[in-house]
Amino acid sequence: MNKQINHFKKSKSKKVRPTMYRAMKYWGKKPNDIWKNLIAEYSQEESFILDPFAGSNVSLFEGIRMGRHVLSVDINPLTSFITDVYSSAKYININELKQDALDIIEIVKQSSLYKKNWVDKKNGEINNFIWIDGKILEGRVKDNHGNVIKVKPYYGNEQYNLGFIREHDVFRKDISDFISISNSSLKKMGGKQLYNIWTERNFNLLIQIFTAIRNSDINDNNKRALIFGFLQSTHLTTKMNALRSDKSKRPFSSSWGRPAYLGLSKFMEQNPLIQFRRAIFGNAGLISALISVEQYIGNFTICHNIEKMNTNVVLNEDFLSMDSGKLNNAFDLALVDPPYGSIIQYGELSLVWNSWLITCYPYYKIDLNKEIIINKKHSRLDYESSMITAFDKISKLLKNKRNMVLTFNSNNMDDWGSLVRCLYKSNFFFIDIFHNKNKRSSEATVGTKTDTGTSDFYLIFSNEKEHSKDNIYSIEKLNKIIGDVIGSK
Repeated sequence: MNKQINHFKKSKSKKVRPTMYRAMKYWGKKPNDIWKNLIAEYSQEESFILDPFAGSNVSLFEGIRMGRHVLSVDINPLTSFITDVYSSAKYININELKQDALDIIEIVKQSSLYKKNWVDKKNGEINNFIWIDGKILEGRVKDNHGNVIKVKPYYGNEQYNLGFIREHDVFRKDISDFISISNSSLKKMGGKQLYNIWTERNFNLLIQIFTAIRNSDINDNNKRALIFGFLQSTHLTTKMNALRSDKSKRPFSSSWGRPAYLGLSKFMEQNPLIQFRRAIFGNAGLISALISVEQYIGNFTICHNIEKMNTNVVLNEDFLSMDSGKLNNAFDLALVDPPYGSIIQYGELSLVWNSWLITCYPYYKIDLNKEIIINKKHSRLDYESSMITAFDKISKLLKNKRNMVLTFNSNNMDDWGSLVRCLYKSNFFFIDIFHNKNKRSSEATVGTKTDTGTSDFYLIFSNEKEHSKDNIYSIEKLNKIIGDVIGSK
């Protein structure tokens, strides 16, 4: 067989996305232009679209932009929260929001905690400290020309805020059972609780920024938006941010580029207040994102009630448990981006953000026990059982003669085997497969045995009842393509 695969021709990922997509932090974000073209090809205006594993909710935003009605479901509360913030853009006065952010920044800047840990008396605000093998090599201050001024190491002698930790149990989460952290990384973290991923002073300063926002008298929409900005800074202030090489010429920038909890011998301890400021006022920050929403989509409304499918609905819940019987045969297209076996542990990794989110807004929730994933608590058989149930539910929700577009990738052929076994037991007929090589590292990144490392495969299916007897034949065809193209050495 010729080991080639169709490529998207008109849907190649652009190098520059709308800022609203660049501002949000989510593992494996999908290229919005690919999603847009899929929606255009497989649905009509006013069509109803289902996304049962919505993630960063690109399908919802592109669907709204194209005049569709979308039901977006995800167990991860980030999906709902991102959407709630963006849908409130129409109520936010940007100038008032800027002033609210500046007021929070000023409160923190004047605190003794900040002055003690992040201000050098001679050179001013410290951008970061460089840690190597448990010791600080140097601090770095940025001068007016963007050059580095090195300052002496300072440890701060802080202790974790145990009162806050006791009050908010999520930060005591034992991460030693996570599949996304190794024993060596756990040792370098210096502890097995979630709060150990931050240094003592950074954790305490994040608490101070967070508390200043939460306890302020800022209006609800602005407060939620500032929490959104705050969340974007929490992962960049952990111990997991690797130093960039000298060749990059980026002495004030670090990278947490792998989907895992990585304890590092060399890491950059970033100033939380500077990161918060960038998350609000930076080129890909909150302010630019809200303006981008207005320009790219315009005003839109969402609700969280499945009974109101005449509008766009976003649900923070497990798709398998969702009560959707009344919506059978209601949808014209399903866009399905399920967990890829064990590759990215979304629930575990998202606790970097969700720990703070659910502390501020307890009505957002996540139950890691219900996540469809392969890890220490969920076997491959569990994963396959859940995926079979999901495909059956999707099939029932779709109208007859409609399409499911499934994205998938893995460097583990066992994951592809699981997918095929689940599809054998589904009512879907395989039609075609496409490959898209992403241009941005923030989009889905997994390795394969071919040159499709940073990429996704898009599998097209139909649920036409007259094709149901050919299901096994069509999935055999898919299985051969997978073996020849994706599994080739």
